[in-house]
Amino acid sequence: MRDAAISFTAHRSVGPVADEIVRKAQEIGADAIVMGTHGHGRLAGILIGSIALKVLHLSPIPVMLVGAPPPAAVLGPTGIP
Repeated sequence: MRDAAISFTAHRSVGPVADEIVRKAQEIGADAIVMGTHGHGRLAGILIGSIALKVLHLSPIPVMLVGAPPPAAVLGPTGIP
């Protein structure tokens, strides 16, 4: 974000991760929560559980999930799978 000259503030909390993300977002009056995903895939996400999924369920604030790009080994030489 620094490289893109986007203003931000870091926050730290202790407690259950998803609960703390939602609590902090509400506390600071956030308009949205934007989170990255690990890209485990649908089945792994269901079996492993997901902080992002918990935040989606808990948050009254809109949540945007940003998926990870496929690993380079999956992409062909042109960057297309």
